[in-house]
Amino acid sequence: MVTCLKTDEISIYTVGEHTSEAPSPKTKKLTGSQKAFCRDLAEHHLRPMRIRSAMSRRFGTSLQDLPALSTVQNFVNYHARAHLGNNDRGDDVREWVHAHAYTGEEGMTQPFTFGWDLDCEGKPIVGNGSDERPFIVGLTSKALVMRMMLPPGRFILHVDATYKLNYREYPVLVVGVSDRSRGFHLVALFIISQETQHILIRALMSLKRLYLWICGREPQVLFTMGDANKAQLNALQAVFGVFDGFKTLMCFFMS
Repeated sequence: MVTCLKTDEISIYTVGEHTSEAPSPKTKKLTGSQKAFCRDLAEHHLRPMRIRSAMSRRFGTSLQDLPALSTVQNFVNYHARAHLGNNDRGDDVREWVHAHAYTGEEGMTQPFTFGWDLDCEGKPIVGNGSDERPFIVGLTSKALVMRMMLPPGRFILHVDATYKLNYREYPVLVVGVSDRSRGFHLVALFIISQETQHILIRALMSLKRLYLWICGREPQVLFTMGDANKAQLNALQAVFGVFDGFKTLMCFFMS
């Protein structure tokens, strides 16, 4: 104990060990019902912070009385990696893509992967999602690609991007055709890291080349339609705009 002679302030210091140790606060753990709730919402791709907030409402417990956010994050992330196939291990993703890469020996309905940039073995190069190494992987089959074998004036090539179909929320590019019977027919799916003109061009060019490999000739496309997205418009123009009479439609109704 130290006393200031001018202000009479007293400071108390302790030296050595306490005679009775105070236990540290116990870390709050998830209960069985809370774990089940977390697993259910994780399968719907909700983030740990939203899951914790929903848990507060579901169990009528304040956020202060719930386990810490880090506890929820650890549980949700482990469950997603172990049971939902959600992991960022690039080697595992690359191995799967290469194992299913197009070889030309596939059956008509056998699905395979493809891409624009290929390695020395002809396998798609799997990027990490950065600007320098974008992630672009296509999925289709020979039967789906051959749906484009129609007279150019009898089909419209549709390009549409959708989101939240995978845990990382990478855009999924849907490419298909609609015919005179007003039916839509899927041609290919692309998982891409960003919806930019440069990436869209590479995706569409890979589909164009794949069609050449399978059908023995380049696809003839006169009519296309996409989102109200300048990147899509420019990409379609760059890849298919070389044909005379090429047009991009802004609106098309099916009934």
